[in-house]
Amino acid sequence: MLAAYRFVIGGFGRAITLATLLVLSVAQAPGQVLIEPVVVELGARQRAASVTITLSPKAAGPLLLQSEVLQWEQALDGSSRNQPSADLVVVPPIVELKPGESQLLRIGQRGPRRAAGEQAYRLVLEDVSIASSGPGLSFRMRYDLPVLLAPAEPVRQALRWQSCAPNPAEICVRLANEGNRRITLRKLEVSGADWTLSVPAAGTVLAGTEREWRLPLPVGGHGAAQRIAGETSRGKVLRAELPAL
Repeated sequence: MLAAYRFVIGGFGRAITLATLLVLSVAQAPGQVLIEPVVVELGARQRAASVTITLSPKAAGPLLLQSEVLQWEQALDGSSRNQPSADLVVVPPIVELKPGESQLLRIGQRGPRRAAGEQAYRLVLEDVSIASSGPGLSFRMRYDLPVLLAPAEPVRQALRWQSCAPNPAEICVRLANEGNRRITLRKLEVSGADWTLSVPAAGTVLAGTEREWRLPLPVGGHGAAQRIAGETSRGKVLRAELPAL
C-alpha cells in the first residue's frame, strides 16, 4: 500500500499537508531525515547558501532525493501558486544518502537578481528511491523549504489594511504588503463595534502581494470590522484602524 505526504518545512505557520505520491519503507518514517536550516535565506550580497541533509543511522535503507526549485507566489487566500524556476541552481541536484550519512547542498543564483525586493522560492526535495516490493505500508516523502533572497535595498515595511466586501454573515479584511520584505503574522485580531475575532498562525504575506482573511461574523455581532491588531513572528504588534467601505 502507498501513502502520500508532503512536509512543508519552515512554511511560516503552515501545517504539514497531504500531497504527492510517496514510497519509503515503514521504518523510513518522518523524523528520520534531518534538514538544516529549514528556511534558506540569502543576504543582499550573498550569492549562495547551504543546506545539510542527514539520514538517521536507524533508517531502514538508503534515500535518494531529487531537487526542484519553484517560484513562490501567493493567491489572495494565502495559498501557494508555484511555478518551476531556473533562477537558482542546486548542487548536487540529486542526493543519495545511506543510513547515518550527511550531504551538503549548495543553492545559488544563476544570474543577477530579477527585482530589488525580496524574492521568494521553494526548494522541493522529493524522494525518488525505488520502492520496496515487500508487503506493508510504504512512503515517499516530499520536503518543501522556503528559499528567500533578501532585498537589494534597505528593508522597507509598508502595510495597507482594508476591509473587503463580505457576504452578510462574514467578516473580510485584506492586507496589501507594499514593502520589499515578507511579513509573517503569528496572530491576527479583528474587532468590530461589539465583537472580536482571533486568527492564530495567520501566516505569511510575501512582498508585493495581497492577502485576505474571511471569517464568520460572531453570533450576535453587528457591523463591519473596525480595527486590526497583528503580532509578527518577530514579536512586534501592528495596529491599524480599518477605513469604512
